[in-house]
Amino acid sequence: RGVVLSRINTDLTLGDLEVGIRDLTRETEVAYWELYFAYRNLEAVRAGRESSRATWQKIKALYDKGLKGGEAEKEAQSREQFFLFQGQVQEAANNLIRAEARLRQLMGIAVSDGRLIRPADAPTEAKVAFDWVEVRGEGLARSPELRQQKWRIKSDELQLVAAKNFLLPRLDALGTYRWLGMGDDLISSNRVPQTGPISNSAFQSLTSGQFQEWQFGANLTIPIGFRAPMANVRHRQLGLARSRARLQDMELELLQQLAEALRNVARYYTLTETNFNRAVAAEQQVRAVQAAYEVGTVTLDLLLDAQRRRAEAISAYFRSIVNYNLAINEVHWRKGSLLEYNNVYLSEGPWPSKAYYDAKGLARQRDAALFLNYGYTLPKVFSRGPINQRPDSEGIDPTWMQQPAEAIPAGEPTPAAAPAAQQIPTPARPAAARPLAP
Repeated sequence: RGVVLSRINTDLTLGDLEVGIRDLTRETEVAYWELYFAYRNLEAVRAGRESSRATWQKIKALYDKGLKGGEAEKEAQSREQFFLFQGQVQEAANNLIRAEARLRQLMGIAVSDGRLIRPADAPTEAKVAFDWVEVRGEGLARSPELRQQKWRIKSDELQLVAAKNFLLPRLDALGTYRWLGMGDDLISSNRVPQTGPISNSAFQSLTSGQFQEWQFGANLTIPIGFRAPMANVRHRQLGLARSRARLQDMELELLQQLAEALRNVARYYTLTETNFNRAVAAEQQVRAVQAAYEVGTVTLDLLLDAQRRRAEAISAYFRSIVNYNLAINEVHWRKGSLLEYNNVYLSEGPWPSKAYYDAKGLARQRDAALFLNYGYTLPKVFSRGPINQRPDSEGIDPTWMQQPAEAIPAGEPTPAAAPAAQQIPTPARPAAARPLAP
């Protein structure tokens, strides 16, 4: 594990952070629109309940007085319709509380604080058209999962290079120069009686420099058979081929998901228009049947059926428009632009003060050291820093790809930036919604 591989692992970890924040943002938006639908659905069934209540009360008054139009079967039929809507209201209220609790959980708010969250923004009703070529290029360039897989391929390539190095002979130059100390004792030196020998100190002999030696040589290591190094090379080659095949499968799967998301956008927009026209027709039908029932030209079951289908049409309309906004959210999620679509940007914070102090000390040490040229070729570029999430005035920063590239040798001109026509613009979020024509 060298410095470059450690840096790649850091980039992979940053990719995991981006994926986690992106998924949390998507889940929060999904929960937000589901809460919006829960409110609209509750209002629809409440309106149906109130209309059925008014019909039941009118027939009940006639039933109590024994007048025409207040027959027992009509009173029971209208009462059954009212309790049908009453059960739907209770179920819709329960779903609303559940959706509100889900949004609170994602936002990190207490389960109950005496308030009830109600969405303030309305879903867009405007038609959003995505260009397939731009969406495809943006998804292949900005998807965090694809960028992580490209980093893994780069890591496998570097590990393959390191494995091939073990197939080469190794020649090491060895050199040794040292002073030796010899004596009876390590430090102390005491004289014995005059008739005996003198005790010598090894430390004094070492510092005197009387015993010195040096050694110089070379050590050549040549593997015989290359069984273990060759097995390691084959293993790294297999891992690299597997990573590249995995990248192709991920790109193909991403394109399939993008195509499905775009189809959902078109499908739900068309369905929203249809359900809107259905809701308008259902409202007109209720008014017409109500007037006809009051003059006695239609039966009660037609009026109750019209009221029930009006509530279902209104609920279906809001369900389709919420699904339409969720489909737009899915497109941005698949092509990697969901964070800036929701005005969420990632940036690296300041380093600790000690890091700047240590960097300054290391820079001084490098300035005072001797320059050694370890090679004749420039190293390859393996990272250009974090991905740029903010689009410029002409489009998107062309450093999206984050792919390794060859370093530009000194003295050669720097290639110009890609023209604006080749850059991938980010589709703007609709600022206003236009009403759907019946």
